[in-house]
Amino acid sequence: MKNLQNFGVLEMNSKELCDVDGGVMGWDDALAIIGAAIYIYNEGGDFVDGFNSAYASARYGGAGGSW
Repeated sequence: MKNLQNFGVLEMNSKELCDVDGGVMGWDDALAIIGAAIYIYNEGGDFVDGFNSAYASARYGGAGGSW
């Protein structure tokens, strides 16, 4: 491996490592997951019906066209 100091590369500190590697889930991530869960809970029947319809159409052919 070449000497990276010749390129001005510095070692990251622990905060930078957490930021780059993902670190702890923040409030914005938690709110997005909670929002998605609430949406799927409220619209769950429509979601399942649409998924089943698309699956049947793709697997058996039908109104969705042919592959």
